[in-house]
Amino acid sequence: MFFFCGVQNPRWKPSRMPICQACHRQATARRRAAARATDPKGYAARLRDLARRWRERNPDKVLAILDRYRARIRSNPYIEAVYLDVLYVRDKGICQICLERCPRTEASRDHIIPVTRGGPTSYSNMVLAHKRCNSRKGNRTVTQQMRLF
Repeated sequence: MFFFCGVQNPRWKPSRMPICQACHRQATARRRAAARATDPKGYAARLRDLARRWRERNPDKVLAILDRYRARIRSNPYIEAVYLDVLYVRDKGICQICLERCPRTEASRDHIIPVTRGGPTSYSNMVLAHKRCNSRKGNRTVTQQMRLF
């Protein structure tokens, strides 16, 4: 089977794509290079806008990426992605630091054993907390945080 590049690719299987993947990658790279060459500032602005919109649509994925990064920096084990919605349901919407009701807009994830002290990122080491309680707690452990209250 021949494609727009005129090369026969025996590994290509007919699908919804009218061209093989290698030809598609080359065409995409050429299209991006042309866009970058004609308007470099506009191209960079579009990429920043795409990245910003992705971060807004995927806050849990952004947090998982940051958790993996922090675990790698500290040589801690990264165990699993921890989603705030799951913590909110598990902890019944109650802040585990001050034990008061926590609206979803003020909720955050809190490590029981902080990452800076070797705590893993897993559901067994995470609880729901108000953003203000969590920031006030800092990197203290559970026994040290009792001095705050």
